[in-house]
Amino acid sequence: MKHLIRMIVVFILTLPFAYYSIKPEKDLINTLYNVSGILFSIGLGLIVTLDLSQVRNDKLLKGIRKNIRIVRNTFIIYFVINTAFYILSFYLIHPISVFGFEYYYGIFVCLTCIYTIMYFVYNFLEIQQLKNDITDAVNNSQS
Repeated sequence: MKHLIRMIVVFILTLPFAYYSIKPEKDLINTLYNVSGILFSIGLGLIVTLDLSQVRNDKLLKGIRKNIRIVRNTFIIYFVINTAFYILSFYLIHPISVFGFEYYYGIFVCLTCIYTIMYFVYNFLEIQQLKNDITDAVNNSQS
């Protein structure tokens, strides 16, 4: 449900672009989608290769696994959404009238890609911090 709400917020953020009839270039949409795809692949690789073998606390391990599963699933959901919107952008090339203004669907695709790129980058940083915290905790327990 929260993913749907976030997409609605992204759509609402695109409405001012309709006022100015801004139409994104196809190259911009392609580039943002490609960057999103690359970051998705890297992020999923980081998640899958996260080594939890040194975590000995069962309660902590279950919590970390649950959070990683949520992040992994959200990565996949956002990439599937990006892909669906990207494919639709090839068919919805004509402007749609929204509140009397010309709305180009490509703007929504661009902002959706930008949002997911920011989500992927934020989670890269969080995963890296988690790896550092695990390493620090293991090193402190061995000292």
